[in-house]
Amino acid sequence: RLKITPSRESLDVLIHPGSGSPAKNWPLENFLELGKYLETEGRQVTWCLGPAERESAEFSSLPRQDVLEIDSLTEFAARLANTTLYFGNDSGITHIAAAVGCRTVAIFGPTDPAVWAPLGDNVIVVQGRPRPELLQLTQLLQQMDPERSGRRPVTND
Repeated sequence: RLKITPSRESLDVLIHPGSGSPAKNWPLENFLELGKYLETEGRQVTWCLGPAERESAEFSSLPRQDVLEIDSLTEFAARLANTTLYFGNDSGITHIAAAVGCRTVAIFGPTDPAVWAPLGDNVIVVQGRPRPELLQLTQLLQQMDPERSGRRPVTND
């Protein structure tokens, strides 16, 4: 686990819909639907964009009042260290979320999570061919223990 001092400001749910390769990205409309679903469940959703996403017209439909822009990876890691739940594609940002101990849902499509998934007990990998369906993520959320605010999945063990 990466040792970093958490930010004083906490976030409930952080969604990063980009990656270094658009081919690895889950469709933005799925992320938008996921965000709406989470909000109907009473969650506070914040979106985050790095420089590549800020330059892309694709991400202009995100609610600007709820966007955290990434300029410093160290500061961003501190924010993630005080975030309850993170959703993102197969990306470096997703690895940072896992490394600082944030409950991380890593969404995989064409790449192999056995090789590329972030490590840790706090990581849940969702994969589909070619990409997971939105229903897979909403079902996953319904299985998470509400007493732990999404910090630990419920298992049948």
